[in-house]
Amino acid sequence: MRSGKIPEAVLKRSVLKEIHAKSSVVRNMEGVGVDAAVLTCEGEMVAATTTVTLGGEIWSPVGIYRVMNDIACLGGRMESILMNLTLPEECDEKILKTFMRQSDDICKQLKIQIAGGHTEVFPAVLKPILSYTGLGRKAYSIEGKILPGDKIILTKWIGMEGTYFLAQYKKKELEQRFTGQLLEFVNQCQNWLSIQEEAQIAAECQAVYLHNLSNGGILNGLWELAVRAGTGLEVDFKKIPVRQEIIECCELFDLNPYQLLSGGSLLLVVHDEKEVLGKLKEAEIPAAVIGMVTDKNDKLLINEDEVRYLDVPARDELWKIFDADRSQ
Repeated sequence: MRSGKIPEAVLKRSVLKEIHAKSSVVRNMEGVGVDAAVLTCEGEMVAATTTVTLGGEIWSPVGIYRVMNDIACLGGRMESILMNLTLPEECDEKILKTFMRQSDDICKQLKIQIAGGHTEVFPAVLKPILSYTGLGRKAYSIEGKILPGDKIILTKWIGMEGTYFLAQYKKKELEQRFTGQLLEFVNQCQNWLSIQEEAQIAAECQAVYLHNLSNGGILNGLWELAVRAGTGLEVDFKKIPVRQEIIECCELFDLNPYQLLSGGSLLLVVHDEKEVLGKLKEAEIPAAVIGMVTDKNDKLLINEDEVRYLDVPARDELWKIFDADRSQ
């Protein structure tokens, strides 16, 4: 496609025509000449934004789930979303339509509406850049202060978001190496990227902190927790939940699963873990206590007899894949 704003004919047939999900909070319809959205606002609003730059034309679900999860961690329920797509000139209209169909399919599942956005082709862009801004209303409260002795809990398994990327971006390599259960698992990772349900359960059980894991994985999430709380941590490395399928995928590409995109896993802190663990189990959401908050400054990772300090977060491991491909 040519540089500049998407032509009206392309906008109508490959963007607007692909939007079907609706929400009662959006009062005006997206369309030609409409550059903003009118929303009904009752109570506190919650907003979050993200940009997805890794990969190609198949990453729409990741951005939508990411902003929805960030909103959930502040007690909100996402109701609408704004999209900004910047595409390289070599992208054709078919790719644009794929973006929109994927995004609309996810929005219909989540009962949210694409309220507006912008689409443009720019010659300096080498890969599609997708930006999402989610908007929602406060649905529940996360109150209280993180205190020494509080338990740190993690839901599901680390590395799911990164494994979803690998399943799409490195599909051929995975299929050449693995079969059966492993491929089935990695292809289903998208189904577990939402933390909305466990976030609400955690809030009902008086969680004092919720954090959506994403860039930099669990090690980045733990560091940010410690910075936010102004406390120390003691984390049992062996108790951090990770699936064997994720470990094997990471080994194939020499990636550290503990520093890999981990959207779909909720990191939470509670004074008493019994109630939240029980309710998560009833909801069939895997969860494990992985450590506790301390009254010291040290951020410790304990692996049996070995104790090491948590380092300042490094860049997400998935960048190794794209750096290597770009250098070829």
